[in-house]
Amino acid sequence: MAVAGPHWHCRWGEIDLVLERQQQLLVVEVKGRRTGCRDRHGLDAIHPVKQRHMARAISCWRAVYPASAEQLLRVKLALVPLMTSRRTIR
Repeated sequence: MAVAGPHWHCRWGEIDLVLERQQQLLVVEVKGRRTGCRDRHGLDAIHPVKQRHMARAISCWRAVYPASAEQLLRVKLALVPLMTSRRTIR
């Protein structure tokens, strides 16, 4: 399994995580939210503009890594609940 990232950047945005396994490409967008957020734990952050930017970033990634062009693409959203601590997460 090959891994790119975290946070691969291009002019269209960033990709949080790219995984490659058995001729499949998995792109993961990660949204971490604390309890009480009003955007349905990050789900509302994936609006049409964000989706277009992600699609362009994925196309850009595939251009940089042309061997990935033949791989089946899967895009997943990981919604991560965070504790209510005020500390920065790295």
